[in-house]
Amino acid sequence: TAFVQQERAAQAATDSSRYASLPVLPAKTLAKLAAGVNITVATRGDSIPQGSTASNPGVNDAISLLCTHLSTTWGVTVTNANHAQGGRTVWQETVEKRSTLLGLNADLYILCDTGKNDNAYETGIQPRTGQSTASSLSQLEAEARGLMVNRPGADIIIMSGNPSGYASTAANAAQKLFSDGLARIAHAYRLPHADGWNAIPRAAGYPNAADAAYLTDGVHPNT
Repeated sequence: TAFVQQERAAQAATDSSRYASLPVLPAKTLAKLAAGVNITVATRGDSIPQGSTASNPGVNDAISLLCTHLSTTWGVTVTNANHAQGGRTVWQETVEKRSTLLGLNADLYILCDTGKNDNAYETGIQPRTGQSTASSLSQLEAEARGLMVNRPGADIIIMSGNPSGYASTAANAAQKLFSDGLARIAHAYRLPHADGWNAIPRAAGYPNAADAAYLTDGVHPNT
C-alpha cells in the first residue's frame, strides 16, 4: 500500500519527538465525563497495556489505574474493557479483536500495540513472529481509520510503549522505528498520542534504553 511505502521511506528520518507536543485530550470523552455520563474504555495491544507484570493485574496496571482515576475524578462509572493480551502482534490483535472492539461501542479506544512482539521479525530473533514494521503500522493505521469511520462518536488514543533495558539494544532500535511510526499515524489523523516511548527516563549512556529502576524485568514498566 501507499502507506507501507511511505513508512519505509520515513523510518530512518523521522523522530517521534517531533510530535511529542501533541496533547492527549480526548474531547468527546471529556465532554461525556463532564456531563456525568458513564463511559467504556476499550484497549487492545500486548503485555504492556495488559499489565502482565503488575503486582495486581486488573487493579493496579496502567489501564485499570486510568479507569479508576477517571471514575473517581468525575464521579461516573468507567467500564474497563481491556482486551490487550501478552505476546500478541499487531496482525493477531487486528484479526482476532476487530469485531470484539467494534461490538463494544466504546467511548474511548486505546490502541497500544507497542511493537515489542512484532520486532522479533525485524531483529531476526524469531523471523516467523510478526511482520515488518511498515506492514504492522499499515494494519494499525487501517484499524484507527476504521474506528473513526465506524465509531465516529468515540475517541481514539494512539499509545506507544516504553523502551526495554540496555540489554535489548537491537529490539529497542526496532521499537523506536515502530514508535516513530505510531507518532506519524496519530499526527496524520490528528489523534491524541500517548507517547510511552519518551515518557520513561533513560539509562545512563543509552538514549534508547529505559532506566532499570522503571522496569520490572528489563522489558515491562513497573507500577
